[in-house]
Amino acid sequence: MNNSEIGLNYEPFVGKDYEQGINGKKVMVLGYYIYGIKLEDNDTDALIKRVDISINHDNKEKDRWINNYRSFIRALTGKNDFSKEIGNEFWNKILFHTYIQEPLKGADSDPNELQLRNAQQPLIFVLKKYQPDVILVWTKKLFDKIEDFLDCQKDGMIRGNDTHITSASGKCISILVLKSFSRSFSPHKWHKIISDFLE
Repeated sequence: MNNSEIGLNYEPFVGKDYEQGINGKKVMVLGYYIYGIKLEDNDTDALIKRVDISINHDNKEKDRWINNYRSFIRALTGKNDFSKEIGNEFWNKILFHTYIQEPLKGADSDPNELQLRNAQQPLIFVLKKYQPDVILVWTKKLFDKIEDFLDCQKDGMIRGNDTHITSASGKCISILVLKSFSRSFSPHKWHKIISDFLE
C-alpha cells in the first residue's frame, strides 16, 4: 500500500538525527494542519518545505505560521533568540507530522468531520513506521480530536500539565500537549516543562 492509498498527502519532516533523538528519545511533533498555501502547491513535500522556510526566511512580513514554528524551537531551547543554526540543530533532532492531510484556508480554520476521519490512518502509519518514544502534540484543540481515537490514557503530570500514553504504534508512547503559541506564550516556561518530559 503506497502513501496515497492510505491518505498520506504530506511526507513528514524527519530530521537527519531523529533516530538519535533528544536525550536518547525519538521525538515526534504533531501539528494540527497546514494553512496559507495555494492548492497547486499541495505536494507531498509541502511540510518539509515549510520547515526549511521557517529556518531560512527573514520573515519581514511577520507570517504567523513562521512565528509559530520558531516559537516551538524557542520552547525546545529555552532561548528568546532564534537563529538558523539553532533552527537547523533542533529540527534535525525531531520528526514533524501534520494531522490533517490537506491545506485549510487560514490559521483559525476548523477541519470538517471527513478531514478528521481521513487523518487517522496516515497518523497510525507514521507512528508505526517511525516508532517515536514521545509525542509533543501542538495544542489542546488537536489533542481533543485524537485522544479517543488513539485510546490515550492519563499517565501523570509535569509542572501542572497532564501527560498521557498511547499504544497505537504497538509500543507505549508518552504524550505531552503544548498550549497554543500565542503572544503570552513563554519559551522559558515551556522549555522547563518539555525538558522534564524528555528526561
